[in-house]
Amino acid sequence: MTILAGIVALPFLIWSWLRHDNQEDFELAIGLIGFIVLSAALGALTWWAIF
Repeated sequence: MTILAGIVALPFLIWSWLRHDNQEDFELAIGLIGFIVLSAALGALTWWAIF
């Protein structure tokens, strides 16, 4: 559920960063991208290990 919330919030953070040059939104967007990538990798590893 947290990943879905991150995916939904990500475009707004990127838009805010590009439109208003808000550095905090950029840092949060990068953190969310890293979290989503890490979660996807761990999910794939878990799927591979179980099946």
